[in-house]
Amino acid sequence: MTQCETEQRRGQSVLRPNIRLLCALGLWQPAGSALFHAYTAAVLAVGVAHLAVASVGLWLRPGGLAEVTLGLANLFVILTALTKSALLLSRRPLFYALVCRVDQLAAEQQVFCGRDSCLLQLSRCSQARATRLTLFLHWYVLFALLSWAVIPLLAPPGERLWPFQQLPLEPWGRSPLYECSYALQCVGTAYFSLINMDTDCFFMAVMAHVSVQFRILASRFASLNAVEAMVAESKPSTVREVSSQIRLGHDVVHRQLRACVETHQKLLSLVRFLNIVMSPMAMMQLAVGAINTCMVLFPATYSEDDTAVMKCWGALPLIATQVFLYCSGAQHLMDQAEAVSTAAYSCGWPESSCQLRRSLLLVICRAQRPLALTAGRMFLINRATFLSLLQATYSYYTMLQHFNSH
Repeated sequence: MTQCETEQRRGQSVLRPNIRLLCALGLWQPAGSALFHAYTAAVLAVGVAHLAVASVGLWLRPGGLAEVTLGLANLFVILTALTKSALLLSRRPLFYALVCRVDQLAAEQQVFCGRDSCLLQLSRCSQARATRLTLFLHWYVLFALLSWAVIPLLAPPGERLWPFQQLPLEPWGRSPLYECSYALQCVGTAYFSLINMDTDCFFMAVMAHVSVQFRILASRFASLNAVEAMVAESKPSTVREVSSQIRLGHDVVHRQLRACVETHQKLLSLVRFLNIVMSPMAMMQLAVGAINTCMVLFPATYSEDDTAVMKCWGALPLIATQVFLYCSGAQHLMDQAEAVSTAAYSCGWPESSCQLRRSLLLVICRAQRPLALTAGRMFLINRATFLSLLQATYSYYTMLQHFNSH
């Protein structure tokens, strides 16, 4: 185990809130935990059992189209979370390496944040904002699920309902099968809904931290000191001293530029690595998110069960938020990466040497080349993709309306 992985598990990473939530869900091994694998196996077993029981219930008690779509939405949540869990567990070294590289870049640029109070405040605000959003969505999901789990208990005596997926009364309505299946639905849906949301929030936080690193780098490029300013501050008295100070100024600015270029290369490499790690999960969430939104929107409109309608309208913002986290985060990261070009152009290059100006030209050209975060290595993730998914969702919804009317 590397030192960086040890720090991650001890909670010393900039992504520690996200890592702690994934630890609680059995997906990220904490330091010194001998029972972690058994806990992870138990969580996955609950998910598989819940998926099997929900599939049987949907097959044996299909109900109307509104009930079918609601049941399918529940199945999609569990299936997506199980797949995300398998991806994270099977590719755990990649996730450790991703967090390690984010931490290393944040530590390297922390020196420059210490010299500029605005950059330090920007870094702290970005981290706090990602943490607040992660915790808010986590607790919102948990509160909503707890509320939905209690609703069937308020039904009239003798009427046995389940919180997330209705099952045939024979034999599931008998005790103790009813109590066991009820608990299985509550625990399974809670765990895997949180897994769905917290893995998405993990990538949202990574993109937010990488965006801040691009913002800090842009500030470093923009603040490259002009040679004349250095000469004026040193106040040389002779021509020889002026010439010496100019050469020294060129060397200092060139060293600053070289350090900025090295950081830029590391950031570009980090974005490419992030795309490798995130691409499969993003593809799954974007594809399933569009379908699942339609599956939840239809019963919210046509279901005759008031409790089901309330559940659907409570779930719709969460499903849309999961898709928006990827699209908005990727768009912001690409915008900050392109801003490096403008920052490099706005530095004091007119007074610099020809060598420095050629180097800056290469930096500007490279920074203008847009970065690409993709879903499944096929589709770009940005705000335009989010709008396209909304249009696709409405098309699916219209198709279900047409099917239901006939």
